[in-house]
Amino acid sequence: MTTADYSLYLATDADLLPTEDLQLFSLLERCLSQGVSVFQLRLKGVSTRRFYEIGLRVREITRACQVPLLINDRLDLALAVQADGVHLGRDDLPVSEARRLWPEGILGYSVNRIEDLAVAATASVDYVGVGPVFPTATKRDTGPVLGLSGLREIVREARVPCVAIGNMSLANAAEAVAAGAAGICVISTVFKADDPARAVAALRREIERARHGRSVDIPGSSRQRESSGTDRASPG
Repeated sequence: MTTADYSLYLATDADLLPTEDLQLFSLLERCLSQGVSVFQLRLKGVSTRRFYEIGLRVREITRACQVPLLINDRLDLALAVQADGVHLGRDDLPVSEARRLWPEGILGYSVNRIEDLAVAATASVDYVGVGPVFPTATKRDTGPVLGLSGLREIVREARVPCVAIGNMSLANAAEAVAAGAAGICVISTVFKADDPARAVAALRREIERARHGRSVDIPGSSRQRESSGTDRASPG
């Protein structure tokens, strides 16, 4: 089993990303430098060739930022771009087969019921994405909304870290951590923000406050720049 820090797990949505490559890669680099601990490249509706080309460049960015890169759904592309792992759902390649083909990769699995944990256990997954915790429009192929009580119940039964998924935001991040989540997965909260990088930094500070009762400066973050006097703008 591969260990990772799942505190702030950022995933993409092709509909929310810039279509111009330089803007896209610049945006991802800024976000990853603000405290993202795991990054998932999720590009529904994008051709395999395009996904592969974007993945190669993103791989360079995640390595420079020392952030693990996971690929959504596609084990073949995860291996092709030399990602760190893959995240699979119920309708994707069976997780047991993914583990057989890639014993050393980080393997994540989406769960919506306690019964799903049995599938995760047989494949020795490294973490599970639990959700949707709150109603979300970003992912349409999800099961029933769990709420915090449902999240708490699955966390109690899971033997691996649980990442809360489904309309996670600054307003509910602390509640998810209090319910036992190892971290939160965010998409629209970051990519719909006026300043996505500042949104990432604010989320990371909130997670650390919830976990430790204090904020933690992220190297290179807007908070650290503010304390040094190089950036006086208020957090977004």
